[in-house]
Amino acid sequence: MAGISGINVASDKTIIGVGNKGIIKGKVLRLVNVKNIIVQNIHVTEFNPQYVWGGDAFTFSGTSKIWFDHCTTSLLGCQHYVFGRDKSTGITLSNNHINGRTQWSAGCDGYHYWTIEMVGQGDQITFQNIFVEHITGCGPALSTTTFIHAVNNVWSDINGHAIEGDTAGRGLVEGNVFKNVKQVVVDDFKGKLNSCPDSAAASATEKYLGHVCQGNIFITSGAFNRKDTGFLSEFKGLPNARSI
Repeated sequence: MAGISGINVASDKTIIGVGNKGIIKGKVLRLVNVKNIIVQNIHVTEFNPQYVWGGDAFTFSGTSKIWFDHCTTSLLGCQHYVFGRDKSTGITLSNNHINGRTQWSAGCDGYHYWTIEMVGQGDQITFQNIFVEHITGCGPALSTTTFIHAVNNVWSDINGHAIEGDTAGRGLVEGNVFKNVKQVVVDDFKGKLNSCPDSAAASATEKYLGHVCQGNIFITSGAFNRKDTGFLSEFKGLPNARSI
């Protein structure tokens, strides 16, 4: 059944891939109503990439204190990461590789579309040191009331857009590199984002994060000048990553 419904990971577990052997083919991980989990150095791949809605690599719903680190995802039927409706907090995704190369793309262009869907009610996610490449969108989709801190990531070769979402999605996006990203944020995104495009927007973060956030680097990419500050108070009392 794991190939259809996923491998359910219980609370208080650590999964670590040894060397280059931590490859999971044709199976995926589900974390539902669990806590205190570490997953490191695994590669989930070849999970129904030829089918529409063929499945998601990592599913989270109603989780807390979760760390996914040095993980790779490729050749999937749907999302690389998906967060369900139930609230997930204390989530860190770090040093991961999201590879969107595929011969079964939605746009018939070799670029994966369904990449990172975040639809949780009040999710709190740190997205740090991640390499997202060769996608056309949904990377991430900040839906429902997702709250994300995206820091020191690289988006590369995005043949569409990187960020999309709903009116209640919020994100601080700092210290990242956007290289060959056609459109960083969709035009109709009505949520709140701060990309620290100027000193005033960056300085506004110090009160709640304890440091002045860093701007982003754009190489042959679209503009990203969002500087919403009203949501920054949500960082108060929470641990946060620093841009380097």
